[in-house]
Amino acid sequence: MQPFIIRDNEGIPLWLNNNTYTIKLDKENTGGNISIIQGFVGPGGGPIWHLHEDADEIFYVLDGQLTVRAGENIFHANPGDFVYVPKGIYHQFRNNSIKPIKILLMFSPAGFEGFFRETGIVAKQGVIPPLHIHDAEANRRAIKIGGKYLSFVPDFENPDVNPNL
Repeated sequence: MQPFIIRDNEGIPLWLNNNTYTIKLDKENTGGNISIIQGFVGPGGGPIWHLHEDADEIFYVLDGQLTVRAGENIFHANPGDFVYVPKGIYHQFRNNSIKPIKILLMFSPAGFEGFFRETGIVAKQGVIPPLHIHDAEANRRAIKIGGKYLSFVPDFENPDVNPNL
């Protein structure tokens, strides 16, 4: 494996539930060690309760404020803050502001980026998708495919439910 650089405008941008996620590093180019995904999360954006059985997740806030609920904890992370969620802990994150935020999602070991590839819609980098992309059908698709990559809280498997933090 050799050192390399991924420029700001590089990566694989995908739309998923009114958010744009760009895969920057994946298991193929890190030897399976880590994946990093840049997210532009729209107002109210974020997933339902879930857990990763095989990977730790780290959130890093670049712009805006991210709210992360992990187990019994609620964290309000600002630019420069990290939130660490070990594998096996139910969690969710949310943009509770009125403007998009920019974050990095890191998974160790790598592999969870496959969820974004399989559920997302190819996008234009840095562009928040049209609001109609955030709908119950997108949630159903994520839940159907998501079982390969994560576990959802049984009470929240209804794709029309997106509990607030």
